[in-house]
Amino acid sequence: MRAFFARHPGGSVFGLLAGLLVLYEIVSSFVAYTTDAFVVTDVVVVAPQVAGPVTSVEVRRNQTIAAGDLLFSIDPTPFQYRVDELKAELALAQASHAKAVDQASAAAAVVKSAQATLADAQMRFQRLAAIQSSGAVTVQAVDDAKRDFDTAAARVAELVALEQTAQQDIAVQLAAIGAAQASLAKAEYDLAQTRVVSSVAGSIAPYEVKQGDFVSVGTPVLAVVADRGWRIVANLPDFYLGALAVGQPVWVHVSSDPWRLHRATIRSIPRGIARQPDPLRVLPYVSPTTEWIRLPRRFPVEIDIEGFAGRVPLFSGADARVLMWANTFATEPAPTDGSQEPARR
Repeated sequence: MRAFFARHPGGSVFGLLAGLLVLYEIVSSFVAYTTDAFVVTDVVVVAPQVAGPVTSVEVRRNQTIAAGDLLFSIDPTPFQYRVDELKAELALAQASHAKAVDQASAAAAVVKSAQATLADAQMRFQRLAAIQSSGAVTVQAVDDAKRDFDTAAARVAELVALEQTAQQDIAVQLAAIGAAQASLAKAEYDLAQTRVVSSVAGSIAPYEVKQGDFVSVGTPVLAVVADRGWRIVANLPDFYLGALAVGQPVWVHVSSDPWRLHRATIRSIPRGIARQPDPLRVLPYVSPTTEWIRLPRRFPVEIDIEGFAGRVPLFSGADARVLMWANTFATEPAPTDGSQEPARR
């Protein structure tokens, strides 16, 4: 064998390389390994819902915080003035409503009295008209009774219209109270938003905001690297995707915990990527180039590492390595939603 290598050095090297290539292809058909992976977690970008100057920043860079902790405050003075103004408007609307109720009650009492007068006038007119033919009453007396009856009827109609107007005024004042309450609730909400708190537990990312800066609505001020949702994103060629399944165990190595392998599971397998950078970021885009090397298209497979996230120091964006079994000769593709058993190996 040594003599053959000595006589044919070029062929020997070529054969050795070819053998190594074949061995690599065989091994890679069952084992998926990538260093193109990184640790990531949820990053919550904090932006104010009201505008104003920052009166205080209550956290430090890289500080660990809990959900509900105060991050920074915005000057509440104009918002407090608005709340006080709307409270006064609400009190005025409630007073106007009470006045309208009293007026409607008084109008109802007057209508009732007028209706009683109308009933008496109607009874007197009917009685005199019934005996007019007997000559016991004069025509003038009947005419006077008829006039009194008509006048009482007109008065009742007028007072009923006034009562209806008073009832409509009550409805108007109720609507005014509702509008004032809604405006006050919005103003109180805006006042509460001058104290910006964290919605998640985590660590404060480096920021630039400082006391006295004017912040606008919706403009990012700082970010919280959340303690939840720790995972590894492993960019794998589509050559392996059909042989992977959600929940499948894998082995990972994170750069912040050297010399140790950790067991993890596949969280999700993407069904598509963008071939070009997508400004809407609807689909993930993985660049096919690393410096001058053109790489095959890769898909970001998410790996759940919550099982050891609390025991190992993790940093979002840190490098990772992933090793998993992947039988690319499986006859059926593995499910990607975890609803079925993985394909038979």
